[in-house]
Amino acid sequence: MNFKGLVNVCVFIGGCSVEHEISLISGLQAVLNMDQSKYNVRIVYLSKENEFIYLKSFDSLDYFKKGLHLNKKSNCYFKRIGKVTYMVYKGKKWMVDVCFPIVHGSGVEDGSLAGFINLLKVPNVCSGVTSSGVAQDKGLCKRLLKSSGVRMCKFVEVTRETYEKKVSKILNVFSFPLIIKPSLLGSSIGINVAYDEEELKKGITNALAFGEKVVVEQKLEDFVEYNMACLSSKGDLITSLVEEVKSVNSYLTFDDKYYDGGLKELSKENRCIPASISKELEDEIRNYTKVVYRTLGFNGVIRVDYLYDKTNNKLYFNEVNTIPGSLAFYLFKDYSFKELIDILIKDALFRYSKNSNLICSFDSNVLSVKNLKMKK
Repeated sequence: MNFKGLVNVCVFIGGCSVEHEISLISGLQAVLNMDQSKYNVRIVYLSKENEFIYLKSFDSLDYFKKGLHLNKKSNCYFKRIGKVTYMVYKGKKWMVDVCFPIVHGSGVEDGSLAGFINLLKVPNVCSGVTSSGVAQDKGLCKRLLKSSGVRMCKFVEVTRETYEKKVSKILNVFSFPLIIKPSLLGSSIGINVAYDEEELKKGITNALAFGEKVVVEQKLEDFVEYNMACLSSKGDLITSLVEEVKSVNSYLTFDDKYYDGGLKELSKENRCIPASISKELEDEIRNYTKVVYRTLGFNGVIRVDYLYDKTNNKLYFNEVNTIPGSLAFYLFKDYSFKELIDILIKDALFRYSKNSNLICSFDSNVLSVKNLKMKK
């Protein structure tokens, strides 16, 4: 795809998700770093009811603090005419060349928005439906990566239907402490640590309030958390520096990430970049990160989180973020935020162009069959 003028970029933010507000922060950071000499940017805000609202301006979070984003007269929609997709606002059409979803959490980041973008037949900067959905489901993600040789802590999945059976198994096979996580949420929401049977049952019950499935893991006692980001550029993977994450709690809480000195991605108090680790450990993190990216078929930028057990000196996969906060720009030493955005958009256009000739329909005369069976 060749562009003589500006590339029309449609940025999606918000959405029906418990991480709605975090998306607004990440979105603002990205929009402020988009090169205005290259991109014609339009912002589509998804309300907490998933209304599509066109934002005429987005240069400050004050816009949301004052409630100016709730103007129902600003609703927009998308329309496909021939081979061109448009965003329509107050009767005016604006062509969309590429979509850039900057959303977090179940309901948007889980492949829901990626599926909508697929229907629009527009290049998507971030990961597709399948990889996004798998990554959002902690249990499914762990099972797939474990089969690819990625090391992780012992875990079990629990649903409402298997509650009694799985609790009994956990008590027989696992040892306390245990960490309990809603399978479909991020940002440490709904996570609890259990030190006995009563806390285990209470933690699972609380986590099930956020979704139909819970992951219970063996909790490490003496560990360090490391993160690494990764993105694709025309098929080649670019990995970042390793980040060491610090927390005064037994696991990184929501407050650690977003209230203790600001966003985790912006707070110098709870991170060390680059991490002071051996080359051997850095290489292991890098290799695992590439395996995660390739195995699950990601696009765009992701961040993979790891736990390093200081007792047995082993690295464990923790989770993966398909659209990380701040797009993990702070982890890439060789690129500015603007340059990273350029790479991401160019890669989306490259992937779309490469797949544009794939067969997606099949001509058949099945509708002309006279005795087509319609009932049993």
